Amino acid sequence: MLPVPELLDQAPVSRRHWCITLVIVLGLFFDIFDVSRAGVLSTVLTKSFGLSQATRPAVLGSSFLGMFLGAMFTFSRGRYSPPPLGSAPLDLHMG
Repeated sequence: MLPVPELLDQAPVSRRHWCITLVIVLGLFFDIFDVSRAGVLSTVLTKSFGLSQATRPAVLGSSFLGMFLGAMFTFSRGRYSPPPLGSAPLDLHMG
């Protein structure tokens, strides 16, 4: 019997593997996009709303905390959780 690493090396790559890889790549892209967007927003928020150097990290950190909590509660949806909205609120806001 071959060890698991050798079995994995010899296994053929299927369509399912490519689909999983694509999902992971898209997830990483949007994760990096959110981080870079936060850097741009920090400048805009500072100028538009007059945020100080002390409050800006808290405001940006709250958005990442919200993304984290949203991801956690999406996987553990229970009886009392709201239905998924996808990008509908963003679409309505951006017009």
